[in-house]
Parts: sequence; C-alpha cells; structure tokens
Amino acid sequence: MTKIFAGFLFVFLNLNITVNNANVINLLPDFVGFILLYMGTRDLLEESPRDVTAGPWLLGLMAYGIANWVLNLLGIDGGWVTSLLVLVAAVATYYATWLVIKGFEDIERNNSVEIGAAGSMRSWKICAILNIVAVALSWVPVLSVLLLLGMVVTVPIYYVEVWADGLFIRAFGYGTIAYWLLSTLFGVALVEEFFKMCAAGPAWVSKSFRHVFDGMIICAVAALGYALAENVGYVVGDPDSLEVAMTRALYSVPGHMCDGLFMGLFFGLAKKAQMEHRMGAMVGNLAMALFAPMVEHTVYDFVLSFEGDGIDLLFDFWVVFVYALAILAVVKVRKNPNLWIPQPAAVTPGLPQAGYPQLGQAPAYGQVAGLPQPGYGQMAGQPQPGYGQAVGLPQPGYVQPQPHQQLAYGQVPVYQQPQAYPQPVYGQPVYGQPAYGQPVSAPTPAAAPAPQYYQPAPAPDSVVAPAPAPAAPAAPAVAAPVTPQPAVEPDQHA
Repeated sequence: MTKIFAGFLFVFLNLNITVNNANVINLLPDFVGFILLYMGTRDLLEESPRDVTAGPWLLGLMAYGIANWVLNLLGIDGGWVTSLLVLVAAVATYYATWLVIKGFEDIERNNSVEIGAAGSMRSWKICAILNIVAVALSWVPVLSVLLLLGMVVTVPIYYVEVWADGLFIRAFGYGTIAYWLLSTLFGVALVEEFFKMCAAGPAWVSKSFRHVFDGMIICAVAALGYALAENVGYVVGDPDSLEVAMTRALYSVPGHMCDGLFMGLFFGLAKKAQMEHRMGAMVGNLAMALFAPMVEHTVYDFVLSFEGDGIDLLFDFWVVFVYALAILAVVKVRKNPNLWIPQPAAVTPGLPQAGYPQLGQAPAYGQVAGLPQPGYGQMAGQPQPGYGQAVGLPQPGYVQPQPHQQLAYGQVPVYQQPQAYPQPVYGQPVYGQPAYGQPVSAPTPAAAPAPQYYQPAPAPDSVVAPAPAPAAPAAPAVAAPVTPQPAVEPDQHA
C-alpha cells in the first residue's frame, strides 16, 4: 500500500524547473509513479482482478513517461503530435489509476476489512478534476480567466438556487407541474444563464473581441467553466460516480456549451451594434443573449424532470436538435465577413493618424498639416531639403553660387576693371565682363581676333560695345560697370 500511495503522489503532482526557457526538469516524474503503482499492484493480484487489468496500462504509461521526461529535459517540442499524445496519456492515466482505486473496493468487499477505499476514491476524483483543469488552462491561456470565472460563479448560483427552490416549494408544493415549470425557468435556467453571462462580461472590452464568433467562444468557455465546477459536486459525492460522470459528459457538459454558443451569438451581435452606435439593437441583443439559452435550458430540465419511454425519446430528440442547431450556428457565423465588429480608431483630434491616409492630408507619420514632408512625394515647386534641390532655390546647409557668377579657375574679380578690355583667362571672351544692370539683349559683334598686348585701334565713330558673356553663374555682389574708351582719331601719317 505504501508503494501505491507514493505512486499516486508522483503521478498527480508535478514539480518542474525550467532552464533556459526551454529545458524542463520534472523533479517528480510521472514514470516513477507508474513504476511504484505497478510494483504495488503486483502484490495484490490475488485480491482483485482489476489490478491485473491495470498492469499493462501502467507499463505503457511508464514507457511514455520516460520518453516525455527526456524530451522535456532536452527542450524538444513535437508540436501537435506532442499535444495529442498528452491528451491520450491523460485519459489512459485516469483509467489506470481508477482501476487501482476500484481494486481497493474489491479488497474491502472480499476480506470484510476497511482500508479507506471510499476516501481514496474521493481523493482520486479531486486530483483527476484538478489535473484536467490544469491541462485545459495550459492549452488556452487567453481564455483561462473566463474559464475560472465560470467556475467561480458556481458559488453564488448554488445559494440563489437553494433559496429559489424553497420559495417555489412553499408557493406551489413539490412535484407539481407549476413547481417544475417555474422552478426550472426562473429558479435554475434564469439564475445559471445570468451568472454565466456575468462571467463572460469582462471580455466585452477586450481588444481581441473583433467578430461575432469571438463572442460565441467567450460565452462557451465561461459556460464550460461552470459545467466543470458543477460536475465536481455531482461526481464526488455519488457512489456511482463513474456512471454519473460519463452521463453528464455526454449530455450536461455539451448542453452548457451549446447554451454558451447561443448566448455568445447575441452577445457578439450586441457588441457589434454598440460599435455601430445602434443602442436599441444592442439592448435587444443583450436581452436575447439571456433569453435564448434560458429557453433551451428550461426545456432540457423540464423534460428531464419526468420519466417514461416517451419522455426519454422526447429528451433525446431535443438534445440532438440543440446540438445540430449549435453546429449550424458555428458554421454560419465563423467565416461570415459581414459580422466583423468595427474597432475604434485611436486618433488624436486635429492630428493625422500615423500610418493611415487621412482625408485631405498626406499619409505621413506625424506630418504637420500645411508643411511639406521631406524626402517623400515632394510636390513640384516646393523646396525639398537635401534632395533634388531645384535650380535657383537655396539649399540649406550649403554655400550656393550666385547667379551668373564665373566659376573659372583664376577668375579676376571685376570690382574695378582698369583696362579697356578684360584680361583674358582660360577661354574667356574679351568683349567685356557683364555686370549687374548690364543689358543682356545687346547685339553680339563679330568674333574678335585673338587677344594681344597691343590691340589695334577701332574704326572711327565706333565704340566697342561690350558683349554679353555666355550664360554662367552669378558674379560677385558688388561690380562696377566697365566704362568704354573713346575712339582714337586715325593717324594722318599712317
């Protein structure tokens, strides 16, 4: 017996240490517990045939436990295959350990001794339920809060239902048609569905609530949390606990989930109506979110309150109808593009929304209205700092050449030109350096001869007109106009 007790501790208790966020070391490995259970049941083979049946299951679970412990130690994740194996191993664990506990009852019955079989069965039920909850929470961490809230509301539901049941018994008497109808409608269905809606209520403001189908999932999870806690009370205190657990697993738990789906359908439609500013539709859908599952729950409990072959057939028909209706609702709503819930736009009034095009504004990040956006989509005629500077516009940060300034090497400034003719530089024409105010439309004379130190005198009555220089950058800011020299009278002796 000591080995069996220690084996249960290793099987149902976990003490994990995580290294490097990947490697998990279980200090109470399951395979050790299965080894201890196998060794303990070998000593009781003659006392109970259930221990003989549990032997192969315990050996198989031991092999799986060793492999799983090594994979967790190495940080290897098998994805969905590992998740599926965990689920199968959990079911096998509950069955094998149930056989061991039932073996205690056989020993008590065959030997007329008390070895605590009843207490062991209650402890096994509690450990199994808590283990199921832990596995469920590890798979759906986002919905864990809703599942827990569904379990928490079991407490107020119990006390309200006890008070309502006593009220209806005093008013109509136990067992009458009026008692069964009104107690199931107002004393059970209304109370349970109202508190399940309260458990789902915190998800109303969740940012993940984006589709009507999300509302169905939210309310279904809250309903499953309540169903899980409710079944603990039914199973733990019942001597035929396994039969009760299987029956409620086929009828009660799926029934609560279907009620949650019906509630979630209208719960999601109410959320959609609120975001579309249709307050009347929101109130109406919230009322339907309570009324629809309440009607289904009332019919379910009312029919179940009576006995008879015809009643059983009617009950089975109603259950199949509800399951089919719930499946149809899931299929129709799940991918309906018209049931997306509008989301509020987080926009500061008067400022553009980052990353989204605004009406009449450029889709720039933090762009101030009325000012150009540097570097992207610059409109023609507006300065763009640093990139593709338009000719003739100042470019900040860089010295710009002045208009018409000569950029030749060794350029002589023309503040005061002492000679009648400019000193030639590299390829510079000698007709005169243009200055500010110099007309640019003066006629250009014929090409002048090559520059010399002594220039021949021009013809009589002629003035050397300065010719405009080729288009070039700007000259310095201060420039004096070049004064043309008077013509020289021809030499009579020439």
